[in-house]
Amino acid sequence: MAAAAYAQTRDRSDRYAVGRCGPRSWAEAVVADYFTPGTDEPTWNIVQDDAGQDVGFFALSAFDEPETATIIQIGVLPQHRGQGWAVRLLWAAAGVAHAAGFRAIMSDVDVENTPMIRALRAAGHRGDLRPWHVWHHRYPLSEVPGSARDRA
Repeated sequence: MAAAAYAQTRDRSDRYAVGRCGPRSWAEAVVADYFTPGTDEPTWNIVQDDAGQDVGFFALSAFDEPETATIIQIGVLPQHRGQGWAVRLLWAAAGVAHAAGFRAIMSDVDVENTPMIRALRAAGHRGDLRPWHVWHHRYPLSEVPGSARDRA
């Protein structure tokens, strides 16, 4: 399911990773890098609608400060987007985090992913409680004609 959500992701970092290795390989890499068997099962969830159809997923993990979770990945399948599922996934994630003993959830989102930013706000996530940013800058030299490598 994650591979299907990644195939049309609106997050630029995930799109970059999917573009380099494909949606299935990216989903497998996320699981391989972040999922700890025997520990993470309660905090990695697939969410279904009332008819039992998969609509999305979320994965939580401990953040590097006490009693704080982080949303590793969250996704709504493309055919279910625009129906409020992201907010419901965030609410479900909050319930799971609380049940797991966390007192806060750290989340980050691509600044251009306005649907997810709206969903985070609608679900009660706030951007003014604690500043935290990791900025990634990429310069794909292999894709730029006349790059420094070509001039050397």
